[in-house]
Amino acid sequence: MKDKLKDEYENIKIPDDYHQKVQKSIVYGLEKQSSRQRRIHLSMKLALSCFLIFIVFLNTSTVFAKTVSQIPYLGQICKVLTFTNQDEIDKTKSIHINAPQLNHTGNTKLERKVNHEIQTMVDRAVDEASTRAEEYYDAFVETGGNPDEFMPVEITIDYEIKYYQDNFVSFLIEKTETLASAYQEYMYYNINLNTGKILTLKDLLGDNYQDVITQEIRKQISAYPEEERSLFFEEVNVKDFINQDRIFYINQDKKIVIKFQKYEIAAGAAGPVEFVIPQNISL
Repeated sequence: MKDKLKDEYENIKIPDDYHQKVQKSIVYGLEKQSSRQRRIHLSMKLALSCFLIFIVFLNTSTVFAKTVSQIPYLGQICKVLTFTNQDEIDKTKSIHINAPQLNHTGNTKLERKVNHEIQTMVDRAVDEASTRAEEYYDAFVETGGNPDEFMPVEITIDYEIKYYQDNFVSFLIEKTETLASAYQEYMYYNINLNTGKILTLKDLLGDNYQDVITQEIRKQISAYPEEERSLFFEEVNVKDFINQDRIFYINQDKKIVIKFQKYEIAAGAAGPVEFVIPQNISL
């Protein structure tokens, strides 16, 4: 009996894929021994991959986008999350664009209006920045600079959703251009997705919105430390800047945030300046 078992053992046929199976087992064992940090990292990469796949389908499949729009919360996201992406790199510039588009809101007129405005801003910004980049390059070379050492101007257009609940969305589009220093331009949209109305400061704060905002901004500036307060231009009347075209957004606390671009009411060292208006608003 013993000899029979020995013969059977010695005559066991080794599978053709034996080595591959051994390698897979080793890899599996190593993965089981990996640290918690590695597992977390892998999970994050998987989540990001799933999110990117979601975005790709959202932008390439009309059927998928319409289906998602019927799902609570995800349906809200897809109304703003679709975007246009563009990259352009040459010897003078490096352009990266990630601009939002409204889709599947049920209001075609609103979508066309907003998307047209966004595209017009993007086209204008890219054209102007491209022209400046070529001028910088030509000036650099003409003054003896080595073309191979020229640092391309970086132009980035991106967006950020500031508030998204209760069928209301507030989002920012930001253009940043960098050479020796960086400067930004902003566009904001505050939209009631139920009515399709783009809300203004007057809609949210009433007819006396200018006085309400001006008084609050002056109050906040007066409370700043002397060093910060000195950066604001004394000759500037804040109220002159508060009108229906004033850029603003809604934060997560449902508060209006008034934004001034660099150099509007303060020295460049202050950068872009924001003021949160504490009044409660109804969205």
